[in-house]
Amino acid sequence: MTIDRAAADKLLTTTRSVRKRLDLTRSVEPELIQECIEIAMQAPTGTNAQNWSFVVITDQAKRTAIANYYRQGTEMMASSGYPPPLPEGDPREHVMPKVMESAGYLGEIMDQVPVFVL
Repeated sequence: MTIDRAAADKLLTTTRSVRKRLDLTRSVEPELIQECIEIAMQAPTGTNAQNWSFVVITDQAKRTAIANYYRQGTEMMASSGYPPPLPEGDPREHVMPKVMESAGYLGEIMDQVPVFVL
């Protein structure tokens, strides 16, 4: 297998989050889910244990329940004053508002995501 290192480097250094680019109307075939899990299993594990467990959730009621918990968590986090103020000049200072807004957005649409893999 030949790997295009430039393409891999670009992907890994420019793709931060896809929350706002999710296609919530597109179905996800079981074969694609299986392929993603197989790729995920190539990641290193502590002490080389390979003790993976995955749960694939497609049931709408279960996804809605999980989304409600996520939404509650993001609301609690936002009302707690998180994230704490960063020191002046901290390079993350300009990024954190976008990160928090994106996390909130995911809470708003999470129950529309067609498949959860936990």
